[in-house]
Amino acid sequence: MSRRALQTGVVLAVLVVAASSAAAADWSRWELYMTSAQLALDEGHLASAEQWLLDATREAERQDPRSPQLEKALRSLAAVYRKQGRPRDADLAEQRIAGLSGASTGTRDLPDVTSALDAYAAALTQLGRDRDAGAVTRRAQRLRSGVSSGDLLFFNPVADLREYVRLLRQQNRDDEAHTIGLLAAAEAGKLVVRYDTLRQTLSSRSALPSLTWLEQTAAGDEAFAGRLYPEAEALYADAVKTGEKFGPADVRLGYSLSMLAAAAKAQGKSSEFTAAVRRAMAIFEKAAGSGESLLAFSLAHLALAHLRFDFDPATTLPHFQQSLRILEKDVARDHPAIGVQLAGIAACHVASGQPAAATPHRERALAIGRLPSRQEHRLLAYALLRLADQYDTAGDAREAEMVVGEVSNILRRTLDAGHPDVIAVDELRRDLQRKTTRPLTSTALAQTATIPIQLRGNAMLVHATINAAQDTLLIVDTGAAMTSLRPLVLTRLGVSLLDAPRRRIYVVGGRSLEVPFVTVSLRVGDVTIDHLEVAVTEAGDPDIDGLLGADVLGRFKVALDRPGRRMTLEPLAP
Repeated sequence: MSRRALQTGVVLAVLVVAASSAAAADWSRWELYMTSAQLALDEGHLASAEQWLLDATREAERQDPRSPQLEKALRSLAAVYRKQGRPRDADLAEQRIAGLSGASTGTRDLPDVTSALDAYAAALTQLGRDRDAGAVTRRAQRLRSGVSSGDLLFFNPVADLREYVRLLRQQNRDDEAHTIGLLAAAEAGKLVVRYDTLRQTLSSRSALPSLTWLEQTAAGDEAFAGRLYPEAEALYADAVKTGEKFGPADVRLGYSLSMLAAAAKAQGKSSEFTAAVRRAMAIFEKAAGSGESLLAFSLAHLALAHLRFDFDPATTLPHFQQSLRILEKDVARDHPAIGVQLAGIAACHVASGQPAAATPHRERALAIGRLPSRQEHRLLAYALLRLADQYDTAGDAREAEMVVGEVSNILRRTLDAGHPDVIAVDELRRDLQRKTTRPLTSTALAQTATIPIQLRGNAMLVHATINAAQDTLLIVDTGAAMTSLRPLVLTRLGVSLLDAPRRRIYVVGGRSLEVPFVTVSLRVGDVTIDHLEVAVTEAGDPDIDGLLGADVLGRFKVALDRPGRRMTLEPLAP
């Protein structure tokens, strides 16, 4: 009898014995899994050894999550990962080992989480990664101020701490990496344990595969949104196994594969990403024209994975083009998933030094983004955000700001004002404004200023910053006597309206209203106006923050260029 056959027989025999045992702490399964892993290693079967060690790890967690057996299984698993050329997975396993050590000695000697994030942000700044540093700093600030449970996933520090550990290891700062690894493991325990428990529960089900698949993908989506990519990958891998029960061409399997690919890409696992994409795209090619709603979602998520992680325009452009061909057989031409692919194609052209070729694709994507919102519009917003990154990288901050303005509009329609993504986009737009404008302390202009505008039906809209802090979207209305703002804008700025003076104004139709007036500073393009008195009134459209009226525009010679989407302010002759 061969060693493999003998091993299989031993496995079955021990499992039968173990199943009949009712001991509180029975390590026989764990010993079996570890022995089987060693046999697989002796035969050079790394993949088989990995699976046995994963089983050993889960069994140790079930028996005693603080046991030396768990540490031994994790050490062996880390060694296998390194032999397979998977250093990131090995690092994660070693971080869990460090977390076990930290739990036994206590975490009182570990640095404060926000201090560690500040150090990571400083390290990113030294590497010239200012935008990444800014994002980490904002998360640290939000953690200091406190976050609600609903926001915890978005502001959790685990992903940042894991990235910091990798950076420290690259810089051969192993002692610091060990300390931050302990901290990451401690923080991960607050969020990750529930995913491990959920995985074990769902994976043990044999009935209701459709329900199991839904729960696996939903949990994976949640972990992915919180940037807990290893946990998301494990859940999506389970969803793939469940999806295979539906048939090799089922779109649910394709969706699972597309999300598994995204989680792998987020961790730099290029071979795993490529394999999952190849399987998924084969399913989607066969499903084209079927009207399956998951198909559009899947292709949108795959496009975002290409755009977000290690973006390579040369290899990515054919994928976007293939996805676009599939979608055009399946959904309407103005579907947001098509907009995602168009934004991806535009990003490839910009990154390749061909901005003119990007323009028609960008304009189509933006036009789709301005349509009434549906669930997939948020994915389009994220794709456009990556397009803005490419414009900024190419040195065209003004185009980047214009695209980010459109992203802001979409997110305002689909998310709450306090959502982390809305906050991040507002901060990004302010960063771009600092690149493209020269804030003045008066309305005097030495030269003509050109300001991007957006079109919505017959209305022309422009972004303006109030009190150097709040981004707003205002209708350009040369016929309005004064500038006005919605009450919500002032509330966000902490401006009280209780004691504000009230005056009567006249609106369209001859009606008069008595409304509060407040004094603010307003910046639009290169122009900053201090001590501007504005009326506080509700706008008819909840996406619009007010009007930019003649009290501002009348100080300049204004030229509105609808085809060119720009407004020119020229200094009036003295």
